[in-house]
Amino acid sequence: MESPSILGYANEWLTPPAQCEHTILHGQAVLHSSFHRTVAPDIQACCWLCNTYITRRCRVWQWSNETQLCELAESDGHPVFHPGIVSGVPLRDRFIPKRRAPLPDPKPPLGFKPNFVLFLADDQDRILGREGYDTMGSLAAMPQLQRRLVNEGAFVEHFYVNTPICCPSRTELLTGRYFHNVGPPRMPGSCMHVDTSVASSNETGLFGLLTRVGYAVGVFGKVTNDQERVLSELVASKSVDAIDSPLNYNDYDGLPYFRYDRLNGARVEALSPDAPEFGTTYQTSQIGNRTTRWLRRAMADTTTHGRPFFAYVGPHAPHFPAEPAPWHRSTFAELRAPITPNYNLSSPGKAQHVRQNPPLSAGVLCWQNAHFRDRWASLLAVDDLVGEVLDLLSRDVTILKKTYVLYTSDHGYKLGQWRIGTSKQHP
Repeated sequence: MESPSILGYANEWLTPPAQCEHTILHGQAVLHSSFHRTVAPDIQACCWLCNTYITRRCRVWQWSNETQLCELAESDGHPVFHPGIVSGVPLRDRFIPKRRAPLPDPKPPLGFKPNFVLFLADDQDRILGREGYDTMGSLAAMPQLQRRLVNEGAFVEHFYVNTPICCPSRTELLTGRYFHNVGPPRMPGSCMHVDTSVASSNETGLFGLLTRVGYAVGVFGKVTNDQERVLSELVASKSVDAIDSPLNYNDYDGLPYFRYDRLNGARVEALSPDAPEFGTTYQTSQIGNRTTRWLRRAMADTTTHGRPFFAYVGPHAPHFPAEPAPWHRSTFAELRAPITPNYNLSSPGKAQHVRQNPPLSAGVLCWQNAHFRDRWASLLAVDDLVGEVLDLLSRDVTILKKTYVLYTSDHGYKLGQWRIGTSKQHP
């Protein structure tokens, strides 16, 4: 795939010009105006390319004889940048690449490396219940999760999201960093001002660090909002063993899926709308089936070779448009959005972005009722997904006893509280 903007910058920002000709860019995967990888270039040169539309910084790409790809250069877990001026914006000084230091041999206190399954829901709250604020919120729509995780496991009461919105929250969770260490002023990026490359890096991201200490890592579902870019970077940095995730995560019946494994490499496959794999195009079901398909192999590898696994499962539900599975659409037909004490409440003493909001109309409440029903109904398929994964793990008691299953969300949600409307920004 060629990009006119990429070819336009090549003369100025590919160095040395005599070695990096336009032909080196033919057949590239170009995502969001950013060069990611090359296929069998004529010259094994280190390529520099600017991404002026997004970060206005020049990322440094180095040719790897091992992978036969132009890969993103890193230093101390951060991308390497070329010094200079692009569109009048100064670029940070170039980092000097360093050889990656080996990680210390982990010594797990349990005497073994446990397996992990991490579910990360999208925009799911745990305080807006049927009648108002309660301690379960939308988890009340998920009977299997309640019975098998909440009742039989541990409930973390004081787990708060530092930056409760999409890309920042997800990048912070997957790196263990606060916002100033993934975004401005230190690392301004293109995904809601966050540089998600710290999450895809094998120096700073959870996936890559686990891979480096011997885990089989599989990624299924939404990772960050710049989905195609972050998945490609996970491949380039060798941070995962497998990816099987939707590209158009906002489309609950989207057809293209990004797939990667060590044997076959990365590719994009499209579902047949008439005869889709697993019998449905519905995204949550696709994610569940793709997760369990990989987990069977990972569990067998654990039994045979003792290799632990980490499965990341990121369903898009109940994020807007919160489309329920066709078989769940009428489940909560009588449900209404809860009217909490602060619903549609005037707040003159709060910050400007809160106190300036006008009263919510009856029409808004009508829409919120419908959206609340859809949110809960969309979570039923997520509940089925959780149940299928737990059923699979339960088939091998030895593996189950060595596996931690965690369920959380990138942040909470609001439905008219303080007149803020229907939105997130809730920890």
